[in-house]
Amino acid sequence: NYVQQALDEAKALKPVSVPITRSYGCSVKY
Repeated sequence: NYVQQALDEAKALKPVSVPITRSYGCSVKY
């Protein structure tokens, strides 16, 4: 999913391809 992809890109020091996503539910990130 996009969260795992963003984490992988961040760990690889690459710009995150999906930097902004529409929030849903509460704002707590797991």
